Formats: sequence, structure tokens, C-alpha cells
Amino acid sequence: VLNGYLGGGMSSVLFQKVREEKGLAYSVFSYHDSYYDGGLFGIYLGTDPKQVKHAVEIVLREVKKVRRNKISDTKLQTVKDQLKGQFMLGLEATSARMSRMARQELYLGKFLTMSQTLRQIDAVTSSDILEAVNRVADRSEITLAALGPVEETAFDGII
Repeated sequence: VLNGYLGGGMSSVLFQKVREEKGLAYSVFSYHDSYYDGGLFGIYLGTDPKQVKHAVEIVLREVKKVRRNKISDTKLQTVKDQLKGQFMLGLEATSARMSRMARQELYLGKFLTMSQTLRQIDAVTSSDILEAVNRVADRSEITLAALGPVEETAFDGII
């Protein structure tokens, strides 16, 4: 749900702020990979090298806002509804269903039905989001990487 809110689609905070309002990026989104004993929460930003510092500052500012303020109930419900719709549509392909079953067996040792998963999404609260973002977006743990013609000093003073 955090991923959906922050950078999971065209209505996400990062897409709206960085791309639509400021016009600083062609592409911006967040993503996550979960593993048995760890994982990754990342943000991707495709921008002009001249705009990279400004764009990254906006991304970090928006993450900071999410770390400090609970998401409104209305916005949270919108994000959960969108996530549930994406989840159900994503299971239309047989390969997606099989991959989901395999991951659940490996990571959880059990299978959750679609209804159980939808109930878990519905159970997420604003406090859960706040706890999650403060766990995955601790500034002391942030790593920043740039590919392309970006000056080595482009990120000085940002993190």
C-alpha cells in the first residue's frame, strides 16, 4: 500500500509532484522486492542530468512528508482500492497465479486465497503505512545510485 501511494502509478505522489507538476522526469516510480529474510524498497527516477539534483530533492521531500504525516483515510482507501484492482487483474494470467502460489509456498509455507489477501489489504491502516515508511526510508540507510552523465558532485548535500 505504501508503494501504491508513493510511486505505484500515475496517481501516486511522486508521479504527480515530479512529473506532472514540475515536469522534471520522464519516468518516476517506486517498487519493492520481498524476500524470505529481507527486501528492497526503491525509487526510480529518469530525468535530465541537469535536473537530477532538483528532482531527487523533491523525491526525498515527499518521502519525508510521508514519514511525518499519516495518509488521510480517503487517500488510503483510494490507494487500497487501486491496489486490489491491480492485484486481481494481475492474476488473470495463469503464469502469474502459479508464480504467486510458488512465492507463497516458499516465503510463507502456506497459500492465501484471493479473498484472504484482499482482506489483508483492507486491514492496512495509516499507522501501518507510517511504520512501514519509517522502516524502509530511514535516511541513514538510503543508497543513491546514478547511471549516465551525472556529475559526481550532483548529490552533495542531499543525503
